[in-house]
Amino acid sequence: MKNQLLIAESDADLREALGEVLREGGHEATEAGTLDEARRRLAAMPRPGVILLGDIPDRDELRRHVQQTREARLVELGAEP
Repeated sequence: MKNQLLIAESDADLREALGEVLREGGHEATEAGTLDEARRRLAAMPRPGVILLGDIPDRDELRRHVQQTREARLVELGAEP
């Protein structure tokens, strides 16, 4: 079974490039550019393994949503330490 990943990033070029690299590496990558789109994609995924959270509007709200509703690893891209 491939790892299922969700990439939530508002920059379309970055999101698409990251998705392409991950798919070439054998992962099943789904992309979302907004909070609503990320929620719809998450609802359609049986259980994502990793959610890559980039710079999207309402980032904090998506983080809370993921932490409350999913047993997935959350990786924040470009996050301050």
